[in-house]
Amino acid sequence: MAEGRLGRERIPSRARLILEEHRLSTAAFIRYFSSLNPDYAVLDVACGDGYHLEILRNLGFKRIYGIDTDEEMLELAEEKGLNVRYGSVYELEIKGVFDVILMCDLIDKLDDPELALRRVHDALKEDGILYLTAHVGESLAAKLRRRKGAPGSISTERVLDLLQRAGFEVEHKMKTANKLPFGKVQSITFGGRFGNWLIIVARKVGRGVEDEDVEDVRQDVEGDTG
Repeated sequence: MAEGRLGRERIPSRARLILEEHRLSTAAFIRYFSSLNPDYAVLDVACGDGYHLEILRNLGFKRIYGIDTDEEMLELAEEKGLNVRYGSVYELEIKGVFDVILMCDLIDKLDDPELALRRVHDALKEDGILYLTAHVGESLAAKLRRRKGAPGSISTERVLDLLQRAGFEVEHKMKTANKLPFGKVQSITFGGRFGNWLIIVARKVGRGVEDEDVEDVRQDVEGDTG
C-alpha cells in the first residue's frame, strides 16, 4: 500500500470497494455527479491514483484534472491516461477556474485545513461546488488526537465551521459507516481508522472570514484548464 507524503496510508482503487463505507460513499459520489453537467471543469486536489477522476471519466466528464503530492500514486493515475500533476492544495493560485473541486479524504490529514479551504474557494468559479469527504473518528483515540490538535481525525462540527469561515454554504451532508465486525477489522487494516465518513456538498457563496494569520502561499498549477 502506498505511503503518501502526508504520512498516512493511501488506499488504492483496487482495494476501495472491499470496505462497506467506501462502497456506500462511492455510490453516493456516482449518484451526485450523474446529476451534474459533464461539461463542468473538475479538479481533484488529492487525486491519488485517480479513483474519483476515473469514475468521472466513465460518467462522461472530459475536463477533469488532479493534483497530489504522492508521486507513486500520480504514476498510477498517469497510467490510466488521466490529466494529473504534482502539486499541493496549499499552493493553488488559480482563481475562479473550476466548476467543481473534489477534496476527498484529505481535510482530516492537513495541518492547516483552513488555508486549504481558502485556496479551494479561490480556485472555484462564483457559485462553484466543493465536494468533500472526511473521516470523522468515533473512537476514544480519535477524540484524543483531536484534543491534541494532531492530524488524522476531525469532527463534523469542525468541518462545518471551517467551511463557513472559508465562505461556503453547505447544501447537503450525509454519513456512511461500516458497522459489520469484519468491516471493522478491515478498516483497521487499511489505515487504522474506524468510524463514519462524512460527505458534504458545499457551494461557494462569499469571501469567507478574513484572517491575518493565514499565510498567503502561492504557486502555479501548470496545464490547460479548458
